Amino acid sequence: MAKEVNVNALIKTESGLDIKQVQKFFTATPKDKILSRPAKGGGQWDYVAGSYVTQVLNSLFGFKWSFEVLTGMEDAFKVATATGTVVVQGRLKVLVGDEWIVKEQYGRKDVAFKKGTKEPLDFGNDMKAAATDAKKKCASELGLFADVYAKEDFFEATIVQEVDGGEVVSEANLLDEVKA
Repeated sequence: MAKEVNVNALIKTESGLDIKQVQKFFTATPKDKILSRPAKGGGQWDYVAGSYVTQVLNSLFGFKWSFEVLTGMEDAFKVATATGTVVVQGRLKVLVGDEWIVKEQYGRKDVAFKKGTKEPLDFGNDMKAAATDAKKKCASELGLFADVYAKEDFFEATIVQEVDGGEVVSEANLLDEVKA
């Protein structure tokens, strides 16, 4: 069971986020959305699919967000052919109230080469994969998917807030009211 935490104990300034949005940052990712792949050097890496990141951003920010790749294709190609890795810088912007919150981060993907050559098999797909990685990293910089990407810092909580009269309101209470 998640511990109840007052929203004011978590957010020390006016953030523009409502209680349902804040709750998302303290709710574990559904187990069926956490995928796993072999890690370089052994072990396993947990991750979420890029399509799920898009779904969460759409739900959380009402489609009022954008993502762009800042690295040009030509520059990425030069580095990729020299190193075998595509690295791109991405920028995620989310609208909270009337303010754009901006996070920038890098994403990478090993280049798939045609067999026996140093010619990329499909550089466009490699770029897309690196861009998706950058988008996931930017979303994690907002604090999303912390249970996957920052396990040591994540804690699950039920976010509550006091309203006039000392009544405690939580997202669960709000959902119950909507259903009634």
